[in-house]
Parts: sequence; C-alpha cells; structure tokens
Amino acid sequence: MSQRIELEIRPVTVNLDRHSHVPTIQVKLNNQNRNATFMLDTGSGPNIIKENLISDKLKIDYGNILRLNGINDYPVYTLGRVIIPLFIKQVIFHIVSKDFPISQAGILGNDFFKQTNSRIDYAEGHLEISGERISFSTPETITVPPQGESLFFVRISNPEIEVGYVPRMKVVHGIYLGDTVATNEDGKTYLNIISTLSEPIEVQVPTIQLLPLSEMQVGNIEKNNEEWQTVEMSRDSEVKKIYDEENHDSNDLCHQDFIDEKFLEDKIQKKIKKREKNKIKITQEKDAKTSPGKNLNEINDGGNFQTPSKEEKYINLIAQEKDARTSPGNIINKEVNLQASQKKSKISKNSTPINHKKGNFQTSLRDLTSSDLKMIL
Repeated sequence: MSQRIELEIRPVTVNLDRHSHVPTIQVKLNNQNRNATFMLDTGSGPNIIKENLISDKLKIDYGNILRLNGINDYPVYTLGRVIIPLFIKQVIFHIVSKDFPISQAGILGNDFFKQTNSRIDYAEGHLEISGERISFSTPETITVPPQGESLFFVRISNPEIEVGYVPRMKVVHGIYLGDTVATNEDGKTYLNIISTLSEPIEVQVPTIQLLPLSEMQVGNIEKNNEEWQTVEMSRDSEVKKIYDEENHDSNDLCHQDFIDEKFLEDKIQKKIKKREKNKIKITQEKDAKTSPGKNLNEINDGGNFQTPSKEEKYINLIAQEKDARTSPGNIINKEVNLQASQKKSKISKNSTPINHKKGNFQTSLRDLTSSDLKMIL
C-alpha cells in the first residue's frame, strides 16, 4: 500500500523582467558530465531547475510544492524539491517542467546566495563563491526604447544603504539616469532611464552607488549636477568652436547644422552665379538708360547674343519713336514723298507732263504751279 503524501503548497513570486537579460554562468552539476547554464537572479527567491536535468539517483520530495506567480498570467506549480551538490555546497532546487519559459537550465535565486554565502560583483562581472570567481557567460543587459523615458532596474554596489541619493549620470552616449532618491530592494532599485537616441539600444545594466542622505547637502547635489552638465557640454562646445573657426567667412551662406563640405561648396557656387547674373542685369539696364536708341538685341554676353526681354523691347520701341519725333529731316522727307506721290497721281489724271529728272528733285519743283506748291507745303 502506497504512502499518502501531504502536499505543502507555498506561494512565491518570481520576477522575470521581459525587457532585460540577467547574467548567466556555466555550472557543472555533480551528476552530469556536461555544463548547464543558470541565470543569476536575486529578484527570484527560490532556486529553480528543469526536470530533464534531474538524475534518477536523486531523491525528490514531491510534497514540497511552490505556486510561482509572475511567470505567466496564471500561476505555475513546481513538481517537487531536490537537493543537488553544487560548488561543494548542498543546494536546494525546486523542479519545474522542461517547457518552463526560460532558455536556461534554471535559476539561481536569492535562496542560493543565502545558502552558499556567495555574492555577485556586477561591476567586475563575476560570481564569488567559496573563494572562487566565476565569470559571467553573458552580461546583464536591458533594451532601452528610443527617445523617451522608461523605468528599469539598476544594481546597487553598496546594498547596506536602504535609501540614498543617485546623482545624475550618463550610462552610455545618449542614455542618462539619476538625480533622484532611490530605495534599495535586494541589491537593486528601479529608476527612470532617458534615451535621446533615434533607435532602441541594448546596454549593460549599470551598477551605481547610493549616496547617504545624511551626508548630502543641497550645495553638493547642485555642484555634482553642474559638473555633469559641464562634462556633457564640453564635446559639443569643442565641435562648435572648430566649426566657427573653419566657416568664419561662410556664416552668411549656411546654417551651422549643415557642415558638410560639399554642401558648402555647392552653396557658394550658387551664390557666385546669382551675383554674376545680377551684375549682367544691372549692366543691361544701365546701357538702356544711357543709349535709348541702341538695339538691345545686340547685347553680347560672353560671345552669345541674348534674346531681349519685354522690358528691353519696350525701351527699344520708345527710343525709335523718339528719334522719329526729334529728327525734322525724317518728317519733311516723309511729307514731301507723300505729297509728291499724290501730285503725281493728280497730274497723271490731268495728262499734264512733268519734267522729273532722276536725282534732280529741285528742277521738278520749278515745273509745279503755285497751287501745287501750296498743297505740298
């Protein structure tokens, strides 16, 4: 007859941050010939291992069950508890199914650090246990979305301080945090991280040091922020200084954001062409004013005749009309020719011959009657 097992179910919360990658280490289990990868997560209380890594020789306590919250939208129940030798220590693990939603073999949680007196050095990137340092296989990272403010966790290097001030600091280029008071929660705290970049970026989780509030003064905080701003602005100031020196003669041609050399060259060439075109136009207008009778069609630009504009044609027409009005010879010649033509037609009708020799118009006028002369004059 089989013995009845009394189940002991305890609710436990496991914090799996979907936006971050916690550090991992390679572990060789005593009952396995191959290495297994475990997550190092102090935010998770129990140690967890997948069932496919459990040796048949190990004794499993099926009566100790955990209800894990925070894994999915619904609770996940463990399959039992087992003790596995690890780093010359007897470590308690809780068994989960092989389809547990992590890619690693298991999790070394806060219980592991209490049972083994080990610690994580996030700054140096290794686990210290039994006098041995085990380097991280993969660093702890987070993915920061672009151009915004997001809440992420950071590690605390001095966990003995429960509440402290976090100075303003730059994580990497374009990623900033700090200038706030933070609370220590099991060696980490949650802060707003600001990104000024146009694309998401994966960065290693920063490790910060909390400054005791009792030692902080307003003057020190302001000084710290001023130094941070000075460091951040130094590079931009140097770039602007170099730009101003190189483009002193071109400040009227372009904005300082457009510092591309080819852009400047094209801009200058366009400016020169525009100025030359204005010079030609001014010269044409000046010639038109000083020589009204000149045919503007004959203005030459580099050996090429240019088609006169409407304004030039109008100036030409006015000049011709002015010449016609101010030249008496033209008027007399036109009137004499017109009257002679009319008289010739009249004489032809009256059949009165006129002695009109070619090239001797004065002799022809003597042959005309007084009435004819009056008509002409």
